Amino acid sequence: MKLTCLQCGTAYDVPEGTDVRKTACPKCRVPQAAHFPYAQSMRFEVVENPAYARACEHARRGEAALALAALEEAFRTGYDDLERLAADPALAGLRGDPRLAEIVKRHRSR
Repeated sequence: MKLTCLQCGTAYDVPEGTDVRKTACPKCRVPQAAHFPYAQSMRFEVVENPAYARACEHARRGEAALALAALEEAFRTGYDDLERLAADPALAGLRGDPRLAEIVKRHRSR
């Protein structure tokens, strides 16, 4: 599972199922539990499609091409929540991208 430190922005991997409150950023060494008052004010949901989760992570980093490729994969592997796609704050930077509109259009026509 990929995490991003809320302190320094470093992305790092932890094993699936890890309690993130018990991890520390490998770069700045800040325990992630220190961020939980902030994190709990955010809306967290379990994303069952790993490709969708990767798309969100790439979009947060400004990696539009990688985010869009991951969204294509998410749709190929069963992702179908267009409402969430339209509202997910992680994907806000992609909303004006015509490539995203094309991906959604292709998915709707299936």
